[in-house]
Amino acid sequence: MKADLYVDKPKRYVLPMPYGADDDDPDDSHYAVVNREYHAGPAWHQGPCVSFKEAREHYSVTQSDIDAAPDWVKTIIPVEVTDDEQ
Repeated sequence: MKADLYVDKPKRYVLPMPYGADDDDPDDSHYAVVNREYHAGPAWHQGPCVSFKEAREHYSVTQSDIDAAPDWVKTIIPVEVTDDEQ
């Protein structure tokens, strides 16, 4: 019997900054993001203000990303995102 070729994708999350993630006002919504292409390794920072939809598309991370992140990132309550939210 062939091995099942379907592999579950890891859950993805966005990390709304505690002081602001308001989809009614995307200009005032802040999310933690990671730059994986930084020359010294992944660099976490507050991302530009975006809507939840944009954060989901461009700033989502996995639990393993969060586990490897600095402590300030680990204090943020992650919000799971799914493909059916499109």
